[in-house]
Amino acid sequence: MAGKPIEMRNKKTKEQLENLKTQVEETLSQVDFVIGYAKGYDVLHPTPLFVRSTKDAQALIWDDFCINNLATYLPSQKRPGGLFHPHEKIGLVVKGCDSRAVIQLLQEGIIDRENFKIIGISCQGKVDVKKLKNRVPIERVENAEIKEGSIELTVDSRGQKYPLEEVLYSKCLSCEYPTPLIYDRLVGGEGSLRSKGPKEFAQDPYHDVEEFEKKGVNERLDFWEQEFSRCLRCYACRDICPFCYCQFECIAQTRIPHWLSQKTASKENKFFHMFRAMHLAGRCTECGECERACPVDLPLLLLHKKMNKKVSELFGYKSGINPKLRPPLIIFQPEEKNIEEEKWE
Repeated sequence: MAGKPIEMRNKKTKEQLENLKTQVEETLSQVDFVIGYAKGYDVLHPTPLFVRSTKDAQALIWDDFCINNLATYLPSQKRPGGLFHPHEKIGLVVKGCDSRAVIQLLQEGIIDRENFKIIGISCQGKVDVKKLKNRVPIERVENAEIKEGSIELTVDSRGQKYPLEEVLYSKCLSCEYPTPLIYDRLVGGEGSLRSKGPKEFAQDPYHDVEEFEKKGVNERLDFWEQEFSRCLRCYACRDICPFCYCQFECIAQTRIPHWLSQKTASKENKFFHMFRAMHLAGRCTECGECERACPVDLPLLLLHKKMNKKVSELFGYKSGINPKLRPPLIIFQPEEKNIEEEKWE
């Protein structure tokens, strides 16, 4: 990128970063490494950082582009040939939405709580680079700052200002948990996406699903047929998902049984995404990583939120909230026949 490095940290974010470095350095005495964020190939795309020393901790960043859900790494600890040794202790930096993924993995027994430490950090929402690109030439942005519900940009020495809700990730606009739900250490206190509280411009979490449900059956079917016809079957959505931890036995690639071919035809693509949606029903924590990673911008989060909404209506269950519960679709309870009278407990 040309121009000066982007400064995207308001006063609170700068304070969080210094506190985060301190918390990570202290946590290193209890774990083998801590996974946080560092500058990537440009300032708009932070990359995961594995901190193994206090020197490494100085490379940590925390800004309005640190979007990656680092909980995706956790299932690898138990996977044969995974990234980590099974006996290594892990530290993890998590936002509110990421903490739900950690809780869901605990619910499913995929990770052991004693094997990792959580450094929670309150979140003010993250800027969607794709939305930003639609408004300004990214390569000429010299400075950026979030102030009082707006993002102020300096482009070619000229100021431009946009309401935050126009450039934040859509999931941030309906975020219910800006502060992590589970942590050993908390950086920044109670989080908020807005200066006046968490509901200032928050949308209903399923407003987009409800709008989509207003369409007729054939219209909805045509919509998904068209979207899935664009799928490249690169499996980026699967590989980045914290709950697609069975990827080495995934139906997309297994040959015994041979579920589907490797053709990128609409029929095959639809089968893969429908199967995956059923697999994630009531488990997806709506972090949006699948949609962010998709190279052709398929609206995958809409599909998974639709499934979650149905599970919530049937069982009164929301994923990634209570570590003591297990998802209703992976266990059996005789009283499920009375779900209309008794919500899931």
